[in-house]
Amino acid sequence: MRSLSPTATSRIQAAIQAMDATGEYGSAGNYQLAESSSDLAGRLLRQAERAASQQQQKRRNRGRRRRVTGDNYYGQSVVGGDIEIKREYQVDRRYREDILNEVQSANYDEENQSLLENYLRHVIR
Repeated sequence: MRSLSPTATSRIQAAIQAMDATGEYGSAGNYQLAESSSDLAGRLLRQAERAASQQQQKRRNRGRRRRVTGDNYYGQSVVGGDIEIKREYQVDRRYREDILNEVQSANYDEENQSLLENYLRHVIR
């Protein structure tokens, strides 16, 4: 019981009391209260199990943060793989021209047309 979280411990103790009450009510022939106590004991045990697993998860995750490398990457490194990282990306010229032609041929009002042209100047370069 000491290794469990305080929440789980209190739930288990309350479940024991509810189980004792179930036996007493059942012996006395008061089956409705016995069933109610039994349901309460089941709920308390499920809550205790949930609290214990959450506590265990917290314990497991404590101190598991990986060391920070130079590029602030927390994951695992790729071993044996050749990865090429492209820093400069350019849109294919044909694709860019298709977009520009489509935008220029579209019939927008002047305000939307100027907004769209400004956006395209910044994005598709």
